[in-house]
Amino acid sequence: MGQHDLAFTALSCVDAETGRQALEQGRAELPGQIASSQRELDARPPQNKARRERLGWQVENLARGLAYVRERLGALRTEG
Repeated sequence: MGQHDLAFTALSCVDAETGRQALEQGRAELPGQIASSQRELDARPPQNKARRERLGWQVENLARGLAYVRERLGALRTEG
């Protein structure tokens, strides 16, 4: 499973427990992926603009995914 797919895997799951497990996996893995991408971004020289832009987008995308995961897990707690 790709790192960008974790946050959204639950959308395609029919089984609610499988969806919850996918969300919990995303909640566990995404912070490390964000930190890794941020470290790589911080280590890139300003001259490597294209790579820095891609890494910046990646950090933002992963952060949005983590926010989504947290929101969905919160909603599942109030539903269940």
